Amino acid sequence: MGFHFLDILSGALRHKIEQWQYRLEDMRIRDWTHDNPVMVYSATIVSVGLLMVVLAWNYGSGSPDPFKPDKKAWFYDQNTGRLFIASGKNSGPIKAPSGPLPDGSPAGVRAHVYSHVPEPKTSDLFVGFLEKPAAQSGTAAQTGSGQWGQDRLIKREKDAAWVSATSPQGRGILSSLSLPNDKGQTPMYQTPE
Repeated sequence: MGFHFLDILSGALRHKIEQWQYRLEDMRIRDWTHDNPVMVYSATIVSVGLLMVVLAWNYGSGSPDPFKPDKKAWFYDQNTGRLFIASGKNSGPIKAPSGPLPDGSPAGVRAHVYSHVPEPKTSDLFVGFLEKPAAQSGTAAQTGSGQWGQDRLIKREKDAAWVSATSPQGRGILSSLSLPNDKGQTPMYQTPE
C-alpha cells in the first residue's frame, strides 16, 4: 500500500514538471536568449558584480569584537568597587579616581560590562569579569580577539584571585557569560557611551 502511494506521488510530480516544461517552452525563453545574447551577457555580468559587492560587504561588516579596543572602555576601581570610563587604548592597570592601591600600584583595571537588556539603564549593568595584563608592567600590547586571552589575567568582581584567561578557571568565567539568567535572557556586552 505504501509503494502504491509513492508511485502515485512520483507520477503526479512528473506530470507537474512536464507542465512547467511546456509553459517554459511556450514562453520561448530559449529563442529570446539566442536572439539577445548581449542582454544575457549583461545580466550575467551585473549578477556577478552584485554577488561580489554583497560578498565584500558581508566579509567586511563583521560583528563588533568585544575585546577590540574602543575609544572608551569601562574600568573598575578596586578601592571603591565602582566603574569609571577611560581611554580604550589603556590595557590597565591605570590610575583610578580613588587613588592607588595600598601597595602603591594603580587601582583601575579593565572591566567587561554586560546587561541582560538591549538598551540598559545604569542599574541593568553588571561586571562580567575584570581583566589586567599578566605582566604587572602594563606594557602588554593590545592583541586581536584570536590571541586575546594570551598574557591576560581575569577574575569575577567578587573573586580574590586572578587567573589566566586561558586556564580552565578562566575559561569557566568566560563561558558563564553565555548562560541565560532566570528569565532566559543572555548577557550582552555593553560599551560605554
